[in-house]
Amino acid sequence: MKFVSVIVEKPQFVSPDRVLADLGLTPGMNVVDYASGAGHWSLAAAKVVAPSGKVFAIENDINMLSLLRSKAEIQKLTNIDIEEVELEKGTSKLAKAADLVIVSNILHLIMDKKTFVGKAVKLVNANGKLLLIDWSPRKTLFGPPLELRVSEEQVISLFETAGLHFACTVDAGFDHFGLVFDHKGEGCDWKRNAE
Repeated sequence: MKFVSVIVEKPQFVSPDRVLADLGLTPGMNVVDYASGAGHWSLAAAKVVAPSGKVFAIENDINMLSLLRSKAEIQKLTNIDIEEVELEKGTSKLAKAADLVIVSNILHLIMDKKTFVGKAVKLVNANGKLLLIDWSPRKTLFGPPLELRVSEEQVISLFETAGLHFACTVDAGFDHFGLVFDHKGEGCDWKRNAE
């Protein structure tokens, strides 16, 4: 009998815990997870900013928000506010300008990227940062069709046109890229910038 070994490619998803730690997110900060999905980033951020910091999870899919709410209850996280908002047209009534705004794996679904990015940028406070994670614009086993993906250059242009400056990249794994923006282009280390 002959055995054949098969290598199966698995998606390499970014570790929110590692990225948030590298960015210097600390207790007491506020985070907006813009297009939160089922809470991959919201849950991790809520643990870091607790007990006095808040996470505002904004999403237009009520099923994803229900899943996030269930996960938060199971993990006993009480510092996540959840809001259903039409991402391209609506405006959050809950979210306030935040220390960190997270936009993850959503740009390929957005038709009016300029409006969407403008809304996300308005949620970044004067000293805050915006973290963008998205699918690399190359063939991967999982993820959206190639023709819908955006490049790093396109993302930088969108966010800089909307008023932020590119600060640095973050390691987002093999299948994704990660970019950080702020108002001053000062880099990614909150601790260094706070001194």
